[in-house]
Amino acid sequence: MQQHNITKKSSKHHTKSINTTNTKNTTNTTNTAIYTSHILTQFAHDIRTFHWNTQEYHAHKISGKLYKKINEHIDTIIEIIISIQQQKGVKNIQEYTSTHPSTTTTTTTQAMLSSLHNFATQLQENTTPIAKILTSQPALSAVRDEMLKDIHKATYLMNMQ
Repeated sequence: MQQHNITKKSSKHHTKSINTTNTKNTTNTTNTAIYTSHILTQFAHDIRTFHWNTQEYHAHKISGKLYKKINEHIDTIIEIIISIQQQKGVKNIQEYTSTHPSTTTTTTTQAMLSSLHNFATQLQENTTPIAKILTSQPALSAVRDEMLKDIHKATYLMNMQ
């Protein structure tokens, strides 16, 4: 995955992070929030881009529904991470989002199915950074499981045609 710049942005469904300070613990917590929001919003963006570009009606409808559900899950995940950070005394929360869209435009259903499979695999493998974050707390694990359920359902429906 390529590098993206992170900047402030306000919206109804937004991702959030924390200002860094000079303490190692706060910096790690901040990096976790920024990294998680970046990876998840990039994934959602890829689904939305596919939704706009696909020529297959069933894939268009399924990806539109998946995009809405994934955004709800992202919002919940980031809010849980921020709550955990606030409990640890980290303050100065700011909103962040990726400013650069994906350079990969997925227009075929097969390519989107591959992308969904790859992302689901990243969420399930306990060795990936995103999986480690999303399994670090029971509440995050529950949302990750719901996200996986929605990804698997969309994959199944897209395969049906």
